[in-house]
Amino acid sequence: MVEYTYLVGSLITILIWFILYYFRKDLRKEMIVMGSIVMILGLIMEAFVWTKDWWRPVTITGSLIGVEDLLFGFGIGGVSAVIYEELFKKRLVFRKKTDHHHTKQLIFLLALSVILGNSSYFGLGYNSAISWVIAIMIPTIIMYILRPDLILDSVVTGSLLAFFGFIEAFVLNLIEPGFVYNWWLFESLSGIVILELPLEDIIWFFTAGLFVGIIYEFWQGGRLQKIKKK
Repeated sequence: MVEYTYLVGSLITILIWFILYYFRKDLRKEMIVMGSIVMILGLIMEAFVWTKDWWRPVTITGSLIGVEDLLFGFGIGGVSAVIYEELFKKRLVFRKKTDHHHTKQLIFLLALSVILGNSSYFGLGYNSAISWVIAIMIPTIIMYILRPDLILDSVVTGSLLAFFGFIEAFVLNLIEPGFVYNWWLFESLSGIVILELPLEDIIWFFTAGLFVGIIYEFWQGGRLQKIKKK
């Protein structure tokens, strides 16, 4: 069963994605777009950075990168993009003349994230966990400054993703007890494990939620509004 543990975790994520996709037709485009972006970026990070000093999960193919990475990236990207809107029954609306697409700002933030991540990892020699926080938090703070109305969405999404990380780790530990100590490269990490989840991964889930949870709304320029009951 060891080789199926990561696959089970990825399928749990995809299941939540499909549930949200089924019930919120208005959010489907956002889920597909963000899921695809996170999946592609995640595969790149997994291949060239994270598996070097963070973790090396067992895939069903025995390869460094597996279908599990594809499924998890797509699922977590879509879920984190819309989970706040679903739980609090919000939708994206355009009410002001200033509510328009901000593609240039989006490109700038993504480019800044890449530059910060590469500079801290390859240039300064920080491990990938620290580099991730630097690369993701500075663009997130910039979005907070430009769009303070998105802060609540961001923080709630980050908290929900961290909670999801704990739940998933608990389930996977039932399948493969002690899987954390078999997958994670603790010699380059803090070594702190909380409820079967390494500290670095708790931070990863939280910060990923902070950023991915609002990047689509920031890009589109719309505002979140409560859905009116019919």
